[in-house]
Amino acid sequence: MSGKEKEFEEDDPMELIGMLIDGNDPNMLEEMGRTFIDEFLRMGWPPDAIVGVFRDPFYRAPHAIFRQRGETYVVELVEQVRSAIAAP
Repeated sequence: MSGKEKEFEEDDPMELIGMLIDGNDPNMLEEMGRTFIDEFLRMGWPPDAIVGVFRDPFYRAPHAIFRQRGETYVVELVEQVRSAIAAP
């Protein structure tokens, strides 16, 4: 086994699990958007690159927020999250 391979474990805690969520709950969309943005900001992404992810249909969940709320909403959400991270 090489350094990049791992034996399958029946109870693997790193297993990806897909879940359906209620896309009609406005609070859920905001929280999901904040979570994506927080992750990207903490990885050092600039705000314009994050907005680009939301614009791109390849990224289905962020793009769904972009389609439903628009670019202005996404830009403002990025700024809100960025400000919250920068606050002491």
